[in-house]
Amino acid sequence: DRTTIKLVDLSGRLISTTRIEVPGASVAFIVTLAISQMGGIVAAVSAKDDAGRLASLLVFINPGGAINRIVRLDRFGVGGIDFLSDGTILCVGREYDDEFKEVPGHEILRFYSSVGSFLRKALRVDLLRPERKAAHPLNWLMRVNQSRIALVDKAGLRYCELDHSGAIL
Repeated sequence: DRTTIKLVDLSGRLISTTRIEVPGASVAFIVTLAISQMGGIVAAVSAKDDAGRLASLLVFINPGGAINRIVRLDRFGVGGIDFLSDGTILCVGREYDDEFKEVPGHEILRFYSSVGSFLRKALRVDLLRPERKAAHPLNWLMRVNQSRIALVDKAGLRYCELDHSGAIL
């Protein structure tokens, strides 16, 4: 239903169930999520209020299933999310303006602390998508390991490898 998260252990036992509800939002849905080594979950959520205003959020859920905090992102829609080895949260997405239009030349990577504080951004969109008609990297597949970030454009058959600061390797 794009609003419920069920955490299941390796044996198939249900650990917790969390329904995402955003105060003041008439509609909210999970775009993507990641689980940390410690069992905490961070979900990228899109929400809209009754006046039609949109918000992109990070929702932090503890291993027991309780929502700890909700962090509003400043005009950045998340398409992919993961944890780096040091606990930093990495998001790939799209920066938008007041009218929800893409900001030309924006940086597609956002790094947040384990509690949701903005740390930095990296990687200009036009380095990966020189032609605006190509798929935006927020729709690309992202995988992270101990030292690298991989972005794969399945439609355009392109691969990009980055270090954990967001520099192209």
